[in-house]
Amino acid sequence: MSALSKLSNALLTAGWLKALREFGQRHRKILSILSLTFVIGAAIYYIVNFPEEADGLSLAWAGIGVAYAALVMQTFNALEFRLQARAVGSSISFVQAQRIAVNAAIANLLPLPGSVLVRGAWLADKSSKKAAGLVLGSTALCWIGVSTFIAGTALTISGALIGLALATAGALLFIGGFIGLRRSNKDAALTIAGFEVLMTLSGVGLLWIAFNAVGFDISAIKAAATSAGGPLAGAVGVVPGGIGVSESLTALLAELVDTPASIGFLAASMRRIMNVVGLVIIKGVHEVFGKVK
Repeated sequence: MSALSKLSNALLTAGWLKALREFGQRHRKILSILSLTFVIGAAIYYIVNFPEEADGLSLAWAGIGVAYAALVMQTFNALEFRLQARAVGSSISFVQAQRIAVNAAIANLLPLPGSVLVRGAWLADKSSKKAAGLVLGSTALCWIGVSTFIAGTALTISGALIGLALATAGALLFIGGFIGLRRSNKDAALTIAGFEVLMTLSGVGLLWIAFNAVGFDISAIKAAATSAGGPLAGAVGVVPGGIGVSESLTALLAELVDTPASIGFLAASMRRIMNVVGLVIIKGVHEVFGKVK
């Protein structure tokens, strides 16, 4: 256990990742502009030169995706924050948790590390900066770990041997995050870790819908194989919301399961649009019905 604890500490305080994030934060505005320009330009190119393997954009699937992002994904985000509040010895209502989670997600699209700042500020106010940082960092490790493990396992099933390495790395990350959660709150650790598995699977569901929205029929296994792009891009934290990085990683993973990179890029872009529209809808609902104190 001592060796695993050292691994957890190393993962949570990785110097190279910290340096990379600091670089991203110093140059976040210019990186935001460049990444957004890249994604828009690439998306327009792929739409104009729509891949022959796909049937074209489906408004019906896009609508299903928006509803799923708003109702399912934002429910998961709210429940996750409630569990994080519990881990620092506090409690929060579902509606209040959803408001904070939505504001954090929206802030994360801006040229600043919004999600960490918004969630961290509330958690630190109820405990301490150290406790808040440990819970947020450990939860992120669990999420990235299980996402990478699921993608790696799906890649292996699909015949891509690199999946074994990803699955192993994912398992180690997940263990490191779980140990961090136990250091924070033993009672909440298992619940949060298990919840991250469910949350990741819900994210795979949204990506599968996004593939269908761009007119590409893909199996659940292959969709899962490409699903690590978003979490990995978010973990690096160089650009807001991992924009550009997420789409590129998804395109790369798609190639490994015999899916055109252009399809992977379009699906990841569609997933981002669905998430953003879902955020706007839930944000609008909260604004219309008033703030909950």
